[in-house]
Amino acid sequence: MKHPTGDFANIAPYTILLVELLAALQQREEFHHIDLTEKLAKLVQNVRITEKVFPALRAYLFERLLDVVKHIDEGLVQFTGDDRRPFH
Repeated sequence: MKHPTGDFANIAPYTILLVELLAALQQREEFHHIDLTEKLAKLVQNVRITEKVFPALRAYLFERLLDVVKHIDEGLVQFTGDDRRPFH
């Protein structure tokens, strides 16, 4: 009796191809998972660095801004001769 879908000899190459395709897809999924994990780890590391660097940078920039304001204040005092300094 013949199988309704045809001869099994004709199905064998497709079965092998299907198994190879499934193996390749599984390998791709594993790589994709590893890639996402690495990207997430880098993101977490960048957030930690940002949390450490930005407060120090903000403090540094604020100090430089105060230096500029004091410098402008001293220049105005020399220019006008008025020693009423609002920033002291």
